[in-house]
Amino acid sequence: YSWIDQQGRVSTQHAVVKTAVAEALKTVATHPLFPVLFKGRTQLVKAELVSALMVRIKGTDPGAQVVAAEAMRSQALLPYLRDSLATLQVAQQRLKLPRDVEVFDAFQAAADVATGTVSAPRKPSIAGTFNPKDLLAYKQPVRVLVDTDKGKFTIELDPTVAPASVLSFIRLAKTGYYDNKTWHRVVGSFVAQTGCSAGDGYSGMDFSLRSEFSPGHYLEPGMVGLASAGAHTESAQWFVTLAPALHLDGRYTPFGRVVEGMDVVFQLLVGDSVKKVLVL
Repeated sequence: YSWIDQQGRVSTQHAVVKTAVAEALKTVATHPLFPVLFKGRTQLVKAELVSALMVRIKGTDPGAQVVAAEAMRSQALLPYLRDSLATLQVAQQRLKLPRDVEVFDAFQAAADVATGTVSAPRKPSIAGTFNPKDLLAYKQPVRVLVDTDKGKFTIELDPTVAPASVLSFIRLAKTGYYDNKTWHRVVGSFVAQTGCSAGDGYSGMDFSLRSEFSPGHYLEPGMVGLASAGAHTESAQWFVTLAPALHLDGRYTPFGRVVEGMDVVFQLLVGDSVKKVLVL
């Protein structure tokens, strides 16, 4: 675990590696056989692991911060969390909303466990809103070509059901933001997801959109939606469903569908790249 900890502290490591390191440390610290594996030195090892996790909480890598906060609120580490509550709260105060909303919520959940309280729901930080003229810029479906390592597929965006989501996606695509991004999450028979600036699925943007919960449904593979960390936190990350996913209805904004090249989407793996997103 010491070697794993050191790998995550190398500044040049990719965000994916740093998140994976935090997950490994969490696994060790919360393992049910911990007392057996470290018999005779459990307190020393646990203290070292807590120290390593707190380094992540005080750091600037969102994925590592979220995972470390989740580990600290486990029953195995709860006494240490109470001792480190002030440090956690200081780290939370440094966060910037809406960019760090996922980290903020993870820290707040840990603080609530440590204090035995339930915080009031966080007020959404709505930014990146558009005036009516902006939202009328696209009245008809818009097609977008997505070029990946596995080939190309075409998405048809529907501004009549989610105008702000479509407009935001088009604007980011035209600036080249989506180019060279990684498919950081691919879950068989569920979704393939991309659009994270850091490539690990935890990094947010300096804006958020109001959720547009339209009557649309995730009835089939190829539906395109915006990822979120709760209502009104959508921004850049987006996904394509690989199977019907009705449990997403009313929780995630569906704003388009794949109309050509779904066979390409089915071939995507974690780590594959989006070479280019071109608005047609």
